[in-house]
Amino acid sequence: MTRIINIAGNSGAGKSIVALNLGVALATQGRDVTLIDGNLYSPDIANYSDIKPEAFLNEYLEGQKSLDEIIHYHPSGLKVIPAIAENSHDEGKFHSLNKALLHLVGKSEIVLVDSFSHSPSMFSVMANADETLFVTNDDFPSIIKTKEFVNKIEDKGLSVMGILLNKRMRTDKAHVESIVGKRVLAEFPYDKKMIEAINIKQPVYLSYPKSKISKSISDLAELLDVSK
Repeated sequence: MTRIINIAGNSGAGKSIVALNLGVALATQGRDVTLIDGNLYSPDIANYSDIKPEAFLNEYLEGQKSLDEIIHYHPSGLKVIPAIAENSHDEGKFHSLNKALLHLVGKSEIVLVDSFSHSPSMFSVMANADETLFVTNDDFPSIIKTKEFVNKIEDKGLSVMGILLNKRMRTDKAHVESIVGKRVLAEFPYDKKMIEAINIKQPVYLSYPKSKISKSISDLAELLDVSK
């Protein structure tokens, strides 16, 4: 059975980095995982993972490539479907993401979607996902934006499983939960090792496996595995 987990988040919150490291953690823990870079306006997964793509999600959405042709394999065992930035807004391509999700059902245990949170069509992706996780930072403006976005999602009859608090520095978790009205499933502390990992284009989970942030990522992967 395939489980689809949509990862949304505020701009600049570190959503793509969280998605990549979560995917790597799940893969190294023995799960069959595919990560889709569904952010067609500013895709980052290929850069952060240092894979050398020869085909992209965009080509599949345009009917030029098959699903198998756009899947790339990370050394961790994670399967990655990268994207390149679109020059124009095309809602049709975002809606076509659902076709990719359907075609991955039965081919992977877990499908992670690094989604573009500010496109109206992303709600259709959320509707087809089993869960949505929302990545945010712990500054007050980000928390308020998260609350507004969660409310917008729930107004459409959808739901958010929980919050991933990235680059956490000071705000109390309980305070975030009281404002947003959602459980904080994981806290990723601000860590210079993450910046170092980004600079060498490697997941921090592999580059610095004993770091606090890697421990938090591992704990989240185990939590999601247990809650399936």
